[in-house]
Amino acid sequence: MSLSEIPIDAFKNEIMALLDEMAAHTDDPEDPGVTRLLYGVSWLSAQAALAERMEEAGLAVRYDNVGNLYGRLPGKRDGEAAVLTGSHVDSVRHGGKFDGAYGIAAGIAALGFFAPDVRQAFAAARGRLLLRGRGEPVSDRLLGLRQCGRHLRLAARRRI
Repeated sequence: MSLSEIPIDAFKNEIMALLDEMAAHTDDPEDPGVTRLLYGVSWLSAQAALAERMEEAGLAVRYDNVGNLYGRLPGKRDGEAAVLTGSHVDSVRHGGKFDGAYGIAAGIAALGFFAPDVRQAFAAARGRLLLRGRGEPVSDRLLGLRQCGRHLRLAARRRI
């Protein structure tokens, strides 16, 4: 698909629908902001909803041992280079609906819209939703990213 063939309105609508869906997963539905604290009830429900959306987009879904959610779109030559996209599911207290969620929504929408072309052009594409704590309830602000980095380093060592 060339850039001129991208269905911009459909793409935008898909992103906005997913942002609205994620914003519904908040600790306080009466609050105009979004509060989705790491490992909290709203975070868990958002993770489950995102896993379902990723499966609908044709991604193979898995979690790592700290809760990062991964969606993999198999390519023609699985096991080779991959495209990574994603963001964090948690939010600050009373954050906006774009806090972390936009990177997730755009990544899932892109993988869903361009899946046939991605399968042809790349070995594989991955959507990666990184968890991260902002002081509550986990003090390690980069826990999810650190776990992701371990996976990447281990994969690099295996190729050597």
